[in-house]
Amino acid sequence: MTIQDFHEFHEITITDKSRFQKALNQTILSRRLITYTFTNFFMWRNWDNFRWRELEGALCLIANYPGGPAMLPPIAPDSVSFFRAAEKMMEIFHANDLQLWITELDEELVARFQHQWPDRFIAGEYAPGGNYIYYQHDLATLEGKKYDAKRNHLHYFQRTNPNWCLTPITPELAVQCRHLFRQWNDLLHPDDPELALEAVGIEYALDHLDELGVASAALLSNGNPVAFTFGEPLNQDTFCVHVEKADSRIRGSYQAINHLFVKEFCNGYTYINRAEDMGNPGQKRAKESYHPCRFEKKYHLREKL
Repeated sequence: MTIQDFHEFHEITITDKSRFQKALNQTILSRRLITYTFTNFFMWRNWDNFRWRELEGALCLIANYPGGPAMLPPIAPDSVSFFRAAEKMMEIFHANDLQLWITELDEELVARFQHQWPDRFIAGEYAPGGNYIYYQHDLATLEGKKYDAKRNHLHYFQRTNPNWCLTPITPELAVQCRHLFRQWNDLLHPDDPELALEAVGIEYALDHLDELGVASAALLSNGNPVAFTFGEPLNQDTFCVHVEKADSRIRGSYQAINHLFVKEFCNGYTYINRAEDMGNPGQKRAKESYHPCRFEKKYHLREKL
């Protein structure tokens, strides 16, 4: 059975933003994982095959991960709605002879399920999906010896690109970024199926930046984009960066877009969530090199057989 067989669940479209945003604004979920933004669900709706429906006053989602169909915790406004919707979702899985698999959980959500249904689930950590969390001040200032290399790359970029500027992504710039991103991928990562699939999601977002309501910026050199990024508030103290891409042939472009965006667009937030590494060694090294203040672990629950 695949996600497409869940006929009462709907595909996610840009017109669903207000419905999702209302549910996310009212939810009892802690929203410490970058998963819980409409932008995330919209961008990766084909990668993870997200589908949604409303049950018991909650927004309920399913996904098609490599391990099979899975349910996410209900995005509910209160505990009663949360547990009723979760029970309904579990009944749907059982009615379709599927082993119950619940994903996209932080420690608080694991505890919530295990307290309500003791001895029913086995918890496991999904290490590649854990989120890297940084102090905003660290990324905005790059102070201290541990950031010496980052500052050197940043200063090299600024010195060798004296006409650089950081600017919000306009619809015209979005088209340029979309085109250049494809060029970078084709040149630097040809025939990589995962990056090709990632590119589709990023292009969805670039096509709908205004509707998504994210903060976005392009780094220009001589008027041409060499990097771009976008993100949004995740909760009251955390800003999340969904995408950060640069022409890696230009030394310092990644360090510049990282630092300048956080400095200019993320004031007022204590933390920056820079998502997961998805088990990619290069991504892991890059994210660790910025010295996260903590790692928000991601878990899943399997029903005991």
